[in-house]
Amino acid sequence: LLAVAKEFRDAGKKVCFAVVGDGHLRQELEAKRRALGLDDTVVFTGWVMNAAEVALPAFDVFFQPSLWEAMSIVILEAMSAGKPIVATRVGENSHILEDGVDGLLIEPKDVKGMTSALGKLIDDAALRKRMGSAAATKVNQQFTVERMTKSYEEIYETAIKGL
Repeated sequence: LLAVAKEFRDAGKKVCFAVVGDGHLRQELEAKRRALGLDDTVVFTGWVMNAAEVALPAFDVFFQPSLWEAMSIVILEAMSAGKPIVATRVGENSHILEDGVDGLLIEPKDVKGMTSALGKLIDDAALRKRMGSAAATKVNQQFTVERMTKSYEEIYETAIKGL
């Protein structure tokens, strides 16, 4: 994220990144932010209670440059909030997001690819709206508690029939 933020800053683009949450790397990342001169570009919010309701509405794009993930709940929360997403192809992200439809998927550590994908969304409000809408529709159709419950019921029914 810091390398991508530096790319935007060096290109003279006014983009603000927010890191929401906390963790053991925060002090190291804040020091790196200072060393790169990104204090005006990257904000560390720390822990935010109910971040999906409090923080997500303020963002134009959701960016998750993870090196690894499992099933990313925050991706589902961003989709539910109607946010276009740029994320890395890790964990279940490529099973949740359809590249070019409801998000843009980039290889981990591909700073140029991440910068380009974010730039597309930043520069194209219609694309942001279309992808955000597609993301919200998908999460509301495929990733609801009701759908999950039904899937579990189907698994259990199949297992019982096999006994």
